[in-house]
Amino acid sequence: MIGYSKLSIQNVTYLLLRQGRKELDSTTSEYRYLQNVSESPAVTNIYGNKIAIIIWTDEPEGIIIENAATAKAYRSYFDVMWEVAKKIVYKLPIASKSFL
Repeated sequence: MIGYSKLSIQNVTYLLLRQGRKELDSTTSEYRYLQNVSESPAVTNIYGNKIAIIIWTDEPEGIIIENAATAKAYRSYFDVMWEVAKKIVYKLPIASKSFL
């Protein structure tokens, strides 16, 4: 299964993570996690008409597919996973009065 999957649309990034993995990206990112997903060195990024599949091993390898129909199919697959994924709620620490 995926290490994570990322979809970028109009300056918003949607990330699907396996449960237990923490990512704190920018304020333009939304996160959800999938339960019962085993760890994997593979990540998938979908952007425009491209899909980037990266395998993070000792010698990282990557594949970029540039094809509108394939990107649409991957986006549909992402959308299905996004719907079943659970929302991540991060609680940020409250600033100490000494920092205010």
